[in-house]
Amino acid sequence: MESYLCGDRREKGTVMPSVVIDRLEPPSSARRARTSDLVRARAADRLGGRTVWCATALPAGRGPAHALHGCLTADGCVVAEELEITPDEPFRALAAKLDQALRLASAMASPTGMGGEPGRLGRREQAEYAEGARDGEALAGDRVEPGDVVVLHDALTAALGEALRGRGAHVVWDVPLGTASAGAGVAATWEFLRPHARAMDAVVMSWTHPEERAFGIEHIAAAMPSPALLATKEVPASGADAQSLHNRGWSTLLADIVDRDRGESVGGTRHARPAVPSR
Repeated sequence: MESYLCGDRREKGTVMPSVVIDRLEPPSSARRARTSDLVRARAADRLGGRTVWCATALPAGRGPAHALHGCLTADGCVVAEELEITPDEPFRALAAKLDQALRLASAMASPTGMGGEPGRLGRREQAEYAEGARDGEALAGDRVEPGDVVVLHDALTAALGEALRGRGAHVVWDVPLGTASAGAGVAATWEFLRPHARAMDAVVMSWTHPEERAFGIEHIAAAMPSPALLATKEVPASGADAQSLHNRGWSTLLADIVDRDRGESVGGTRHARPAVPSR
């Protein structure tokens, strides 16, 4: 695995995030095989004793949640489980509209044509979503333990961030990316969800840039606000080892999030980490 680091910069008093790029390559030589083994051992050590929960409450998130569960299970670095959330109305209906809007840009670039504007997002909708978030502890159930990693896959489970973080879990939001331009509705949805996104320890995403498709490169990345870091894994998008390296990319990315999340604060300095037993 090759690593590249771009240091942070300051522009007009703003700290620009550091960017770390790790390139995972097929074990085509003895050296690369040893490197691959070391990378896997490190990820297994960071994730050992934890469970990664792939959480979803809406149909659009179930596919990605199931896919991530399969990737982590196949790689074998960590125990992975799926977590199904069952909210009540009107919270579910509102969250479904928000989630649909977030997937709008991606859907516009796909043949399915799914996606749409969220409609009016005023005080009533804010109150409904906030009420649902206040029930986050009950909705999350009692299966998630301190130190576990919870990957949220839709706009409804994103409301559980504060509750899950409060019990000492690492909270990650898997967001959809599209190749089409986002409209005003998508921007309004992100602004609506911004207060709840502050509880996230990281936002993860994956994509293949159109200009890099000829080279077969997939990017799997995590934006971590507390250490001001964008960690990216570059893996082959085709070839005999593509699937196993894709799986390894997700495992090592989650391990990086856990490793960087050991400070006294996460998700920004305004959110102190609860005291939990070390693992």
